[in-house]
Amino acid sequence: MSKRTPRGGTTAHRRRSGRVRIHAQSPSDRRTPGPPEGLVGWVLAAAGAGAVAAAAGWIIIAGLSVIGWLPGDGAPLSAVFTLGSHLWLLGHGAHISLAGLPVSLVPLGISVLGWVIVRGAAGVAARQAVLADPRTRDSWRARTAAAGRVAGLLVATYLLIVVVVAAVTGALGLRLLLGTLLLSGSAAVVGVVSGAGLDLLSLLPIWARPIPRAVLASQLVVLAGAATALTLSLALNRERVGDLESQIADGPTAVAGLTALQLAFLPTLVVWAASWVLGAGFSMGDGTIVSPADTQLGLLPAVPITGALPPEGPGLSGYFAWLAVGVVAGAVAAALVVRARPRARFDETALVGGLAGLLSGLVIPLISLVARGDFGSNRLVGLGPRVADLLVVAPALLGLSGMAVGLVWGLVRRPAP
Repeated sequence: MSKRTPRGGTTAHRRRSGRVRIHAQSPSDRRTPGPPEGLVGWVLAAAGAGAVAAAAGWIIIAGLSVIGWLPGDGAPLSAVFTLGSHLWLLGHGAHISLAGLPVSLVPLGISVLGWVIVRGAAGVAARQAVLADPRTRDSWRARTAAAGRVAGLLVATYLLIVVVVAAVTGALGLRLLLGTLLLSGSAAVVGVVSGAGLDLLSLLPIWARPIPRAVLASQLVVLAGAATALTLSLALNRERVGDLESQIADGPTAVAGLTALQLAFLPTLVVWAASWVLGAGFSMGDGTIVSPADTQLGLLPAVPITGALPPEGPGLSGYFAWLAVGVVAGAVAAALVVRARPRARFDETALVGGLAGLLSGLVIPLISLVARGDFGSNRLVGLGPRVADLLVVAPALLGLSGMAVGLVWGLVRRPAP
């Protein structure tokens, strides 16, 4: 006999009623959602992003050239567009002819503008490609593959447009191809990683994940210190700089054109100043040197920026105080890495801090390589940072600073349990 429950039902009946019933559903009843309306395929998104990025950069630079031409000096409009195209290509590393002078010094302002445009376009294209492909919603590998396809096609499209413009204007060369690949490739990778929502830092070991941020922070410290030194030099020598500018620029149109050209080269000059504050200095042509320890100048062109150069002779003792910029940069890199290791001993913190400072010091010479070039012939050859000296001074200064900060940090702070 079955045992009665308080509510009058049997125990056997209660067990049968408590069973879970599973119903099978046919595959035809489940519908896989398709891509949202309004999205395009990854091919169109990537190719369109590359074309739009190249066109936007060219239009901005060529448009500024046309604005300067509007008051008119008799030059045909085709020559103005050629000048704008040459300046745009110069930002990608091309060799051009400017006012009859061979120029290969890269205006990093144009390069940074192009990098930002490509990075934004790559992010939009990557988001379109990920949203249009249902496989990328649950698969990290599929998302990575989609981002890689977008980056590759975008760079190929951008490079093709640059090659066509360079072939038409006669500025095609190997340096231009390498510069374009570096600019568009790095910007596309950063853009698609952000647009596709990929976390590449998770692929690194735990101890190495803070290093990229630390290196980036140290570069910002160096560039901020260099910009401060350049600004102070221009302010202290503003009368001489103004006299040189008035000799070149006659009229509002010439002043506007000269100002735009100087703004395009301003980031280049900041990199030069970074080499100066780190002690390596830079060259203003054959047989010249500008460094905190010594300044040797010969015949210089009558351009406004030369008015901000220090006088010839041994450097003032106060100039060496700018080496503190490198010390602070190495300390920042070490602090960002060491604080992420609360259980490390003092020997480990010293090693990791020194490694962060060393890597930061090696990045600066690489940036300086793209800030070198020629602005004419004869003496105005080989302008820019002294990379060989910078390759020794920067890693040593930032590395020792980072190691010292890591050692002190580890000795003062007790390892967490």
